[in-house]
Amino acid sequence: MLQNRTVHERQFKLVAQKWEHDLQDFRTFEGHHRLRPEVHGELRFAVDEWPSWRYLISVEMRKDGTAKGAIWAEPYDGKGVTYDRQFELEPHETHLFLKTFDHKVEGFLGDGVPCTDGTGFQFERWKATKLYSGSGNAACEKHYAELMSVLAETLAFHLRDAPFDWRSWFWSKRSLALSGGGS
Repeated sequence: MLQNRTVHERQFKLVAQKWEHDLQDFRTFEGHHRLRPEVHGELRFAVDEWPSWRYLISVEMRKDGTAKGAIWAEPYDGKGVTYDRQFELEPHETHLFLKTFDHKVEGFLGDGVPCTDGTGFQFERWKATKLYSGSGNAACEKHYAELMSVLAETLAFHLRDAPFDWRSWFWSKRSLALSGGGS
């Protein structure tokens, strides 16, 4: 059950054991974009939307209340164009995003829905002296579908040129709600 609950340990290790992305992937990606979310205390995501795309997303908060982030997306089969962009969030967007994300993450103890097919979703969130992290599946776990939806709602406006369909991130949440599935 550790896979689908919020824990207080690292999700991303230097050598990927269970997931395709390891900490070195993030550090290379973040270094390219001059991001340091571990130092500036924010978020890191890995999303594996099989069979479509794989994503790395990092966001760090600035002292002025804005946030700087970057997204890297690669077609799952390795063919086609890789999408690599930076984005910025205004103070009100940053506040709403982090407040909503934290509200959904804090206190989530997990659920009993084992699921491996679909959209894998991992995150690390640094907040003051705490680390929140989790991994689950947005295709069949309501909690992770909601987290993915919060992320999509925040980024869709800023990344309109994305070659992938942000609406698909909302569809998994909607189909879970209609089916009564997930937690």
